[in-house]
Amino acid sequence: MKSSGLKRTGSKIVFGLISVVILLWTASLTTTFLQSVLPGQFWAVPYLGLVVFDGGMIGWMIVYLYNAEGSMQRSIALGLTVFNLLGVGLMTIAEIVLGGQTLTVAPELLGTVAIWGVGIWTFANVAGIVAYHLSSPDARIAAAIQEEKDALVEEALNDLRNRRQDNARVLSGQMGGAMYKALVSELGTDRDGDGIPDVYERPSKRDHAEAVNGNGANFTQRPSGR
Repeated sequence: MKSSGLKRTGSKIVFGLISVVILLWTASLTTTFLQSVLPGQFWAVPYLGLVVFDGGMIGWMIVYLYNAEGSMQRSIALGLTVFNLLGVGLMTIAEIVLGGQTLTVAPELLGTVAIWGVGIWTFANVAGIVAYHLSSPDARIAAAIQEEKDALVEEALNDLRNRRQDNARVLSGQMGGAMYKALVSELGTDRDGDGIPDVYERPSKRDHAEAVNGNGANFTQRPSGR
């Protein structure tokens, strides 16, 4: 039993070391190819590109194993794990074949495919991150609840429209009556208090009481001394 446990532990250590060496090997090839594809960029940019290929493959695998919830998130994580694995293969083959070797002739389209692959794999990973968050159970529950709320609001608006159509004559009669009362009240307004509604007077004489003079007396004023 003890010997079997030691063998199991030893095999895990050996496998772990092999995995680390292989990943370092493919990461170095990917970085070298990205340096040739992006020669004018900051020196750290090719290393950041590892997130799309080698790092992305490992990251999405960890997400699939320990963090993904629901069938949609697990499908996205697993799909991008395999997709980034293919990207690692593309970058590795492109660097080996196009990196200056003289033993064989490189396929004509390999460089084009590899260069386009950098952009395609970058976009696919960004889209995967967005889709992963949108497909989380919490986000789906919130979206479903909001859709039901929107449906209720839409039904309420339809009910309001139907009620308005059914009671249009009564409602318009009430509004028309109130508007008619406001019209009559406005027609009878006499702000200057001369007994003549303002609507019948010229605009220049509204709000001004006109003084009527006779024999030098102003009849708009109370006589003094009496």
